[in-house]
Amino acid sequence: MSFKFSPVHAGNPDRIVLLPGGLVCFVELKADDGELRPAQKLWHRRAADIGTEVHVVTGAEEARTWLP
Repeated sequence: MSFKFSPVHAGNPDRIVLLPGGLVCFVELKADDGELRPAQKLWHRRAADIGTEVHVVTGAEEARTWLP
């Protein structure tokens, strides 16, 4: 199950994914040639500072098969 952030603020990951066992993942979706914007890099760094990982999923194929 995934949820889109609302309200959206610059840098927020695209999705929150809820998995069995209480696992919560933040996911940034990027096109094959996409790059993280500075606000996204900042958000990811701040998340990492408190022990939270943001997964970056690149391209349609990776999006179809991604799981942590």
